[in-house]
Amino acid sequence: MTIKEIVRRARSVRRFDNSKRIDREALVSMVDTAHYAPSARNGQTLKFVIVDSEQECEALYPSLRWAGYLTEWDGPVESERPVAYIAVVHDKTLGAYNAVDAGLWTQCIVLEAAEKGYGTCIIAAMDKGSAVRALSLDTERYELIHIVALGVPKESVVIDEMVDGGIKYWRDEAMVHHVPKRRTEDIIVR
Repeated sequence: MTIKEIVRRARSVRRFDNSKRIDREALVSMVDTAHYAPSARNGQTLKFVIVDSEQECEALYPSLRWAGYLTEWDGPVESERPVAYIAVVHDKTLGAYNAVDAGLWTQCIVLEAAEKGYGTCIIAAMDKGSAVRALSLDTERYELIHIVALGVPKESVVIDEMVDGGIKYWRDEAMVHHVPKRRTEDIIVR
């Protein structure tokens, strides 16, 4: 599979097959891959919390907000919730936080997950206080940046050509998730 194919496959998934767990070794591999990505000043100030037990997942789930554009949807039902999460945290003892690092390192997790056949959703919309408590984070040392939800996809996600500048994703009557994207010629300035 080419990198372009993996990137196109790595769409945000919000409904998972909760009956299929992800092996912890696969999650550790994703984190391992992520830490090889470039880092500003080579600071490497990010760390990760792997959440993969059913109890931990249940404790974290209520903190998360799902699919802001799908206003009629309250998030996945219990049987469609993620089976694992990887929380991306900034270790304040290692220096200043860099958002570019967080994006690069998280994208590596998302791409490896897609390569392995898993779906992901990067979640920044959450009750951070509640999430920090569920993760048992020492807030003196760590700052929660965002969380990657993971599982075997239980929905189809397709990329559509953007029409009239509309950026909102949507679902059709068959619950297929549609994501509008700008055309390549529309994003090249010159």
